[in-house]
Amino acid sequence: MPSHSATRHLTSANRFLRRSGRNRTRRPNPPTASVRTFYAEGSCSPNPGHGTWRVFENVGGRRTLVRSGEELLSTSPRMQLTAAIEALLVTPPDAPSVIITNDRNVVGAVTAWAAKWEARGWKPRKGKPENLDLVKAVLEAARLRPQVRVVWQSRARDEDRLAAR
Repeated sequence: MPSHSATRHLTSANRFLRRSGRNRTRRPNPPTASVRTFYAEGSCSPNPGHGTWRVFENVGGRRTLVRSGEELLSTSPRMQLTAAIEALLVTPPDAPSVIITNDRNVVGAVTAWAAKWEARGWKPRKGKPENLDLVKAVLEAARLRPQVRVVWQSRARDEDRLAAR
């Protein structure tokens, strides 16, 4: 469950988005006993460089490491997408779950723009597609688990972000 300071920060981010005219970020619902909550984190230090990713599950109010991995040469976007894919793979296909990430591109890939890329033959509106292999994988994993919501939360707890390094 997000800490009070994380919730307060998320609320202020929503106010900023409303004032700026951008799409309002949907705040994740508090986890209930029937909804499983996972946190997907990935990063590189330096970027590009050595990358790591972690998937945590909220079990009894504590975050428990479920999966982790690393790549010797990667980028932060690749590690974030990998963490999201792994989080989707550990969620039971028939159980309602929430995956919380601090990367809006991961949420966008699952909820909006990746399907548009697919409809255009995997071409973005401009430029060349980056991390196309992972974008395809995260979209496919999300389609196999329709009960899972992927939501954005601003820096989902600093200790988890730092643990992913």
